[in-house]
Amino acid sequence: VANRVRHWRAFAKEAWRQIARDDCLLWIGGGDTALALGRRLRERSYVLHALELYDTLPVYRYLLRTYMRRAKLVVVPEMSRAAIFRVWYELPDSPVVLPNKPFHHPHNREMRVEDDTARIALSAIRPEERIVLYQGLIHPERDIRAVAEAVHLSGSGWRFVVMGTVYHDYLNALKPICPDLIWVPHVTAPQHLHVTS
Repeated sequence: VANRVRHWRAFAKEAWRQIARDDCLLWIGGGDTALALGRRLRERSYVLHALELYDTLPVYRYLLRTYMRRAKLVVVPEMSRAAIFRVWYELPDSPVVLPNKPFHHPHNREMRVEDDTARIALSAIRPEERIVLYQGLIHPERDIRAVAEAVHLSGSGWRFVVMGTVYHDYLNALKPICPDLIWVPHVTAPQHLHVTS
C-alpha cells in the first residue's frame, strides 16, 4: 500500500505539471489514475474509462463513487459492466461500451502464435485437453488459486494456462496447487489474441 501511495503521488505531481498547460477534456484511463490524480480532477472535465470492475476492492469502489458520478462520461469494455456500474454508482446514464479489443482482428480459431516463447509453452498441451485460460496480471491481488485448484481437481483432461507478467513470485504459489499449469509470458497486444484463439 505504501508503495502504491508513493507511486500515485509521483504520478500525480508529474501529470498535473503536464496537464496544467491545457484546459481540455481529460480522458482518464482507469480508476487507479483517477484516484492518483486526486480531488483536483473533480474540478476538470473528464471521461473516466474504467477497464477493471474493482469488485474485490470495496475501498476502491467507495473512493471511485465521486469520480464516476462527476465524469462527463464513463466508458467500460462490456455491456454487463456498464449495467453493474450504473447500479453501483447510481449513474444517471449507462456507461458507454468501448470493447477492449481491436476491430480489425480476424476472429479466427487456432491462429498461428508468432511469439516463440508462447508457442513453445503451448506445445505442451495435448489435443484432447480442455483449456482454462487466464490472461492478465499474475498477481496476489488477482487471486486465481481457487481456479488453479478446480482445474487440477478436474483431472488429466484439463489444463490451466496462465498468461501474463508475474508479480511477487505469485506463479510459485500456483504451481503446487496445479502442477501441470502452463505459464505463457506476456505477449504484446493484439498478438495475445493469437494465443486466445
